[in-house]
Amino acid sequence: MDATASGLKRRWALACLILALASLRLCHVHLLWADEDYHIAAAIHMLHGKVPYRDFWYDKPPLSAVYYLLIGGYSGWPLRLSDAGYVCVVCWLIFRLAKAFWSEAEGWTAALLLAFFLSFYLPSAVIPFAADALMMAPHLAAVYCAQKRFALWAGVYAGIAFLTNIKAVFVLATCAVWMIPDCMVLFVGFALPTVAALACALITGAWYGYYEQVWRWGLIYAEQSPVARPILNGLVRTANWLGFHAALAAGAVLGFTRLTRNNRWRLGVWVAFSFAAVAIGWRFAPHYFLQLLPGMIVIASRGIMLGLNENRRVAGVVVGLLLLVPLVRFGPRYASLA
Repeated sequence: MDATASGLKRRWALACLILALASLRLCHVHLLWADEDYHIAAAIHMLHGKVPYRDFWYDKPPLSAVYYLLIGGYSGWPLRLSDAGYVCVVCWLIFRLAKAFWSEAEGWTAALLLAFFLSFYLPSAVIPFAADALMMAPHLAAVYCAQKRFALWAGVYAGIAFLTNIKAVFVLATCAVWMIPDCMVLFVGFALPTVAALACALITGAWYGYYEQVWRWGLIYAEQSPVARPILNGLVRTANWLGFHAALAAGAVLGFTRLTRNNRWRLGVWVAFSFAAVAIGWRFAPHYFLQLLPGMIVIASRGIMLGLNENRRVAGVVVGLLLLVPLVRFGPRYASLA
């Protein structure tokens, strides 16, 4: 009983810590970021009976606006509470995924890392819930279903992710590689939400506007890099991201070298496809890396637990010191806003 009670208390403590990290974004309750007001404006138009793509310009897939529609297009407390809840949901999903690969210990480690890095990084990347952030839940759900061999549901969640962010094609590609024998079922699942959305667009007369605004202009935007030396820009921004996520990088390196052959190629494919999504357009914007974050965390959770099992004191000190970098850099802003 003592061991059971101790384990239960530990789980509650970890869950409360995740909730506390997610709640830090409430410090931004009086702020509205540029990547939020755009979607809030779309939600307000929809509340007034207007159809996106037909009645107003909106160059993102429809579910990005639906998220803000669910809270009535309000900013302030409704928005921040919704965002905090969303962070808790994605932490639960990554817990389930890491646990499916290894054990509950890796699951809690992955959930804590995700809550931490969704709090302590550039605010413009992790506070506004634009398409890259909103895709995280269906992204993780699709990969989890692929890991559990639920081909139809993996396709459905990949389709939902696609209706949030077109870069979800890389999520579908990951699931397809993982489930080659079940690809047809996967694609049927993907077609269910996407065909339903297409039918709605055709019925409402929004199809041409959707094609024009999301796909045609989106491809033009992706083809034209705003920087003179895009490859150098990509290297610098990737190095910067890895610097602030050094705990993930170190854990992922250790974890990747210790993975079984089967897990190594599968997780390697996931990370490679996710990084390809980050590189689209050669912009390497900080919020683009949110697509890479889950795969890195899942691998790092394994590496960190292996390190703690082999030498708890040394591994704990190293991980703690590496986590201090983003904590010291971005933590004071929450205190000043609060």
